[in-house]
Amino acid sequence: MSSLTGGGIPTFQPPTFNEASGVLGQIQTQAATVNDVFQEVQAILREIRALEAPEQPVRAEGETDEAWTKRQNDFQVAMGNFQRQLANLNDNLRKTFRKLGQMQAKLRRLESQDLPAAQRRDAEKIRQAVEEGLGALRAAGESLKGASEESDFSARKEDTKIEIRVIEEHIDIRLKDDPSFKEVISAFSLYANTIGTTGGPAFQDAMRNAGLNMPDFMANSNAQVISGLDPSSLQTLTSIAATAGALSVSGGGAPQNTSDLQGRWAEFISKQNLGGATDVNALVQMVLREAYMENTKDLHFYAQKVRYYNQMKKNIREELTAARKFLSNYAGQESDAAVNWNNYANSTGGKGPVAFSSTPNMDTGTPTPADPTGTQVGGTDGLASNKDGLEGYIQKLEEQLNSVGDDAQLANVDLQNMLQKQQQTLQMMSNISKMLHDTAMAIIRKIGA
Repeated sequence: MSSLTGGGIPTFQPPTFNEASGVLGQIQTQAATVNDVFQEVQAILREIRALEAPEQPVRAEGETDEAWTKRQNDFQVAMGNFQRQLANLNDNLRKTFRKLGQMQAKLRRLESQDLPAAQRRDAEKIRQAVEEGLGALRAAGESLKGASEESDFSARKEDTKIEIRVIEEHIDIRLKDDPSFKEVISAFSLYANTIGTTGGPAFQDAMRNAGLNMPDFMANSNAQVISGLDPSSLQTLTSIAATAGALSVSGGGAPQNTSDLQGRWAEFISKQNLGGATDVNALVQMVLREAYMENTKDLHFYAQKVRYYNQMKKNIREELTAARKFLSNYAGQESDAAVNWNNYANSTGGKGPVAFSSTPNMDTGTPTPADPTGTQVGGTDGLASNKDGLEGYIQKLEEQLNSVGDDAQLANVDLQNMLQKQQQTLQMMSNISKMLHDTAMAIIRKIGA
């Protein structure tokens, strides 16, 4: 198991409120609940820090089919458990962000009232504590960005890795005592993403599964090049590929500021050729593969994000259809008519009350339920026990469908922007390929003269 979280996850202590005397009942209520919410925040931070993804298995030389199949099955079980862990964590994140947002809104209202000085100080102190909680959660999300580091290239094989990606999410804040109130706060969700690490079959399959086509230079593997170079040369070649991947492009797709890349490549080829014949094409193709992967990580992520939201919309629509059909059985009955959820799940095809998590299963593109037993939708608490509750369940699904639809639209815009960038990247790779090949051949001819 390898930890995927970065360091520096913030911690904080709940404040004490020393000016309790004479505090308004509303402030006292907030003070009584803020410590409980802080405990939830601390639990989430500890869980984020402890996140570990299962290691993708690599078949050992001489391993039997039976042993290899067992290790693959064990990995799938472990990955499923990890996906559920992420789903539950995302659900808790959403609930806690919502609670903190509601408290923040209520305390702002209290502070806006004409309160005695002591009461105002208490309200301000609690609000500051709530903002600390929100800040700590957001900082935890920031600490996870980029936490899945590339391993030393010389030690890598044609395998895959599990990385955690952080994506911004928006949480609707509603107040029960004010139906007209609506506010949106920023939050985040965590995604488990399986990608290849060296441009091998796993990476290409993941890209194709996301609906993306692979350029021709991705067809071959790096195995032959890796086996023919010493660790120092591999490290140098990795660095050259990273430099190529980081180049910016002009409007016509031509790479800019290539002098450093060309100089390092020339030095590398000179040293390699001194030992005998060098497969220049294989070296160039390897640089292109690594550079392309570096340039398209975000494209892969956004493509999966669009697929995820589309699948989520499909699931919510199916649940809405089943719930509405079930509600029709109670036509003409009173709002407090009892609802039998078992009949709903068994007779109408519905899943029962479910929470559609923001964490997708990246292997299948299917959202993983936040609670396998199904106890809530969005931020609601508990099961609906009557017709009125069922109608509320349907309303929550409708609201969630609208919210997911907005997220899907934004994700699609991001994907289109990335696809446009990919076209420039492919043109840049073509230009880099020609430059590297011409430079290498010129050096080889010079050495042979």
